[in-house]
Formats: sequence, C-alpha cells, structure tokens
Amino acid sequence: MVKLSSLCSPSEPWFLTNVYGPPNRGDKLAFLQELRHVAATCPSPKLVCADFNLIYQATDKSNGRLHRSLMHEFHHAIDNTQL
Repeated sequence: MVKLSSLCSPSEPWFLTNVYGPPNRGDKLAFLQELRHVAATCPSPKLVCADFNLIYQATDKSNGRLHRSLMHEFHHAIDNTQL
C-alpha cells in the first residue's frame, strides 16, 4: 500500500495497492482475508490495481468448472472492502 497525494490538494491523500492473487485454490481464502485487512487499515479513497485470480461471475470463465463458494467469498470481499 502506498500513500499518495496530489500537488493540487496535498491534504487529501489516497492509497494505491497493487495486488496479484494466488493461483492455488488453497491460498485464496487467506488472500481475501488479507485484502479485507488492507482495505480496513487505509482510509478512503483508494485504488486497487489487481489480478485477483478469482472469478466474479460465471460468464468470466471460459469453461463450466466453477468454484461457487470461492465466487461467493470474492463477492463478499468486494462488498466488504467497497471495491
């Protein structure tokens, strides 16, 4: 996480986080928990540049093999972190 400020309004900083989610299914829940923690520790506004390595909706997947519980957890993480 990086704290940035504009030359025009330095009193209003914003935060930048770059994320690359784990490719292994076993690490994804811990990753989502860490994402929630990072989002909770920095005030808004924030920008997250990311490849989450997670599926948000079924149409994002090129085949029918979906892990719906991970999709559900990803939805909750997005809602909780206000991304």
